[in-house]
Amino acid sequence: MANGVTAGDVDQSSEQENEALARAKASLEIASPTWNFMNTGLKFGLIGNGAVWYDMINTEVYYSVKGIARLTLSDKKYFDLKYEHGAGAPTFNKGDQFSAGLTMEF
Repeated sequence: MANGVTAGDVDQSSEQENEALARAKASLEIASPTWNFMNTGLKFGLIGNGAVWYDMINTEVYYSVKGIARLTLSDKKYFDLKYEHGAGAPTFNKGDQFSAGLTMEF
C-alpha cells in the first residue's frame, strides 16, 4: 500500500487513471410500508436499493446493494441500521459495511 493511501481509497475497478470512461448505470429502490413498532407510537420500515454499472471499455460489471431497517422516531427523525455490500463509482470496491445513523431533517 502506498504512502497516504488507505484501504477505502484503493480503486478496485478495471478503469485506468487518466483514460476515457464509458459507463451505463441502472438502479432500483424498494421501500416497504411502515408498521407500528410494538405499540410505542414509533414506526418501522425496510428499504432496499441496488445499482449496477457496466464499464463499456473494459467490459466489466460492478454492483452495490444496500439494506436499511428504519425506525421512524418522529416526522423528521429516523434511526437507520444499514448494511452495504460493494461500493459504487468511482472505486467499485468490494466488501461489506455495517453502520447506524440518526437522521434529522430541519
